[in-house]
Amino acid sequence: MHWSLVTKAPIRDTRGTLVGLVGISHDITRRKQDEQRLGELAATLAEKNRELETILYVASHDLRSPLVNIHGFSRELQRSVDE
Repeated sequence: MHWSLVTKAPIRDTRGTLVGLVGISHDITRRKQDEQRLGELAATLAEKNRELETILYVASHDLRSPLVNIHGFSRELQRSVDE
C-alpha cells in the first residue's frame, strides 16, 4: 500500500477565473507504517502490563498468607504467655 499527503491550490487569473491547479504530494508510506507498528507495540505493551499486574497480585497474595498465619500464631503465643 502507498500513502500520500496531497496539498492543492487553485490558480486564478486577474479576474478571479480558475485557470489551473497546483499541487504538492509527499510520500508518507513510511510514516503510516511506523504509526501502525507503534500501535501494535502499544497493544503488546498493554497486554504485558496486564500480565505483570496479575503476577504481582498473585505474588502479593502468596506472600501475605504466611504473614497472616505468623500473626495469628504470635497472638496465640502472647495469650499463652500472658496467662
